Amino acid sequence: MKSIVALILVVAGIALIFWAAKPLWTEASALRIERNNVDLVLSDLINLRTTRDELLQAYNSINKSDLDKLGRIVPPTPDSAGLLVYLEKTTSDRGIRLRRAEFEKEPTNQQKTIQATSLNYNILPISFTISSAYDSFKSFLSALERSARVMDVTDISFTVSKTNLFEFTIKTKTYYSKEQTAIKELQGLKNISIDTSFFNDPQFVELDTAPIAIPTTGEGRINPFLPF
Repeated sequence: MKSIVALILVVAGIALIFWAAKPLWTEASALRIERNNVDLVLSDLINLRTTRDELLQAYNSINKSDLDKLGRIVPPTPDSAGLLVYLEKTTSDRGIRLRRAEFEKEPTNQQKTIQATSLNYNILPISFTISSAYDSFKSFLSALERSARVMDVTDISFTVSKTNLFEFTIKTKTYYSKEQTAIKELQGLKNISIDTSFFNDPQFVELDTAPIAIPTTGEGRINPFLPF
């Protein structure tokens, strides 16, 4: 009889311990899983910091003039003034007369929507007319091809004058980048790398950059030594 009572007490004790310990065990398991998740997040943050340091080191090693040239390929703004300065200088250097230059009107809202959803950049169409001899015109086209700013010629038409000069009307498309949005997922940094060998590529080195447009200022006095 005593053995039966003792057995019952042992079984009851085990059941009581199991009933009391089960919630604690469940909580401990949940905490263990949470700790593992925290460890994974910390590991990812450490890796991201390492990646960030490597990217910064690679970026800071790039020559500033190369970065400036790279920024002119697809600038962050339309920079229509800089584009006009480039066209004026490129034509005058070759004895070509730039008669006019026109930028296409702002696209409609529907065109903007289509362009925004399908492209990662903005398009800036421009047409201009020049008076030139044929050989000078070929030299001008070669200069456009070597321009650091991307310019795609889409149409060329011409008329013949009584002299040996031609009047060419050229339609081109140039580009500028869209506003950059903030990085939403830091995990994407793992897939970013900077290959600085690009700046030593002969095709990049030979690109011609346009002169920087000088802002216009008001005219000064005819005689600055006269009293106000």
